[in-house]
Formats: sequence, C-alpha cells, structure tokens
Amino acid sequence: MKQSRIVSDRQLRMKKVQEQFANWRKNKSRKGSATPKHLWEAAVDLHGDYSAYEISKDLRVEYSKLKSLISEASKAETEPSPAFIQMEISPPSRQPKQNEWSIEMEKADGTKMKISGSGWQMPDVALICQSFVEEK
Repeated sequence: MKQSRIVSDRQLRMKKVQEQFANWRKNKSRKGSATPKHLWEAAVDLHGDYSAYEISKDLRVEYSKLKSLISEASKAETEPSPAFIQMEISPPSRQPKQNEWSIEMEKADGTKMKISGSGWQMPDVALICQSFVEEK
C-alpha cells in the first residue's frame, strides 16, 4: 500500500509540472519565447524521482539544457558552507590616540579578511560578518 502511495505522489508531481508547461505553452505571447526560470526549476526538482531523459521527454524540453541545469543545481547543493568563522576582536583602549581595533575573520574554505582602524567607535561587527559570510 505504501509503495503505491509513493508512486502516486511521484506521478502527481510530474503531472503538475506537465500541466504548468502546457499552460505556459498555450498562453505564451509569441512562438520561440524562452522557457521561464520557474518552469526550469520545477523540471530540475523532478530529478530526484526521474532521470533527465524521462523529464525532458515527458515535459518536451531540451535534454542538454536540462542536464546542464541539473548539474548546476547539484553543485550548488554540494558546495560546503563555512563550518565556523574564527574572529578575534580587541576592545578599544580608553587611552587617547590608542583606540585601535582589529577584526580578523577566516572561512572554512581558507578565505581571510582583516580590517583594522582606530577611533572611539568600532564598526558594525555583525554587518561586517554577515557581508563576509554571504560573499559569493
């Protein structure tokens, strides 16, 4: 019973994407329009249940483009995210002209950043960390 439910869910997912493609083809403004990104993403999402060949055949899309998008998606999933960020912050001293600060960060992939300066106010450390981590 459980096996038939899995097969049914798998088939329903394919049917839904087929309907999305059919609706787009029926309502597109001109022949030769590029397939929208959301439809390609839906096709790529089927890859866990279907081969690239099956998807391209059932959705009537270009096999080589689909294969390329599947490859890109799998690379994005396997790219390691930083396990940790090592950071040392030296608090500013209260003595005049010695208010120096330094921020050093290193990602798990070895990327490093060091910022230093002087003054009574330190920069927004959280914003700097966020920018460094999200940098592509």
